[in-house]
Amino acid sequence: MKISAPFDIKVVHKEDEGRRELHLQFTQTFRSMPVDHRSVVFKKYVVDLNSALLEIDDDNEAKAGLMTLHQISSELLAPIMRDEIPMSETIVIELAKDANISGLWTDETAE
Repeated sequence: MKISAPFDIKVVHKEDEGRRELHLQFTQTFRSMPVDHRSVVFKKYVVDLNSALLEIDDDNEAKAGLMTLHQISSELLAPIMRDEIPMSETIVIELAKDANISGLWTDETAE
């Protein structure tokens, strides 16, 4: 199941600090939507992530990555519905060292 995210996702490796961050930036299309439409689109995205998780039978890297993304998106849903997140901002989330997110994002190394 291919799910179209309302944001672009990058994994940034902070090599000098030995940690990784997720950088989420909302797409131009999503940013330009009226708040009520944005809410509907984001809610559908969270539902689609949940459906995709239910379709994966075994625990693997893809499921672990989807679970992380679902958790983050679920937490963002209410603030997005209340228009509390500036759409032009990049959301930065520090990942636990053991977080398994392989295969879902493009990696970048921060220098």
